[in-house]
Amino acid sequence: MKQKIFLAALLFSITSFVVAAAGPKDYFVGKWDVMIYGTIGGDEQMIIELKRVDGKLEGAIVGPTDDVKPFFKIEEKPDTVKVYFKHLFFKVNLQLEKKDDTHVTGLLQEKYKAKGKRMK
Repeated sequence: MKQKIFLAALLFSITSFVVAAAGPKDYFVGKWDVMIYGTIGGDEQMIIELKRVDGKLEGAIVGPTDDVKPFFKIEEKPDTVKVYFKHLFFKVNLQLEKKDDTHVTGLLQEKYKAKGKRMK
């Protein structure tokens, strides 16, 4: 009986550890409503969608129509993600940093402030 309780407790501990380890890694996965402040064209809103494919983060800026700007490079760290995309003739980067469970802050081109929230 003690052996069964011990095995059940061990299995629960391992499962809890695996779930806890997977959570932070996928923090940025999903849709984000991001506002960029103070650009030359004024404040800009964008919807960013990130997903994990074969263990690698992929994504794009998605528009209200079928307008999609895919990211050509993504740098991922535990609490930050930096995405690179093309806009007109320029290569642009946006770095987002985890603020809390549903909010991010960041910079576009290391210059323009950004704030975002997770979409449901």
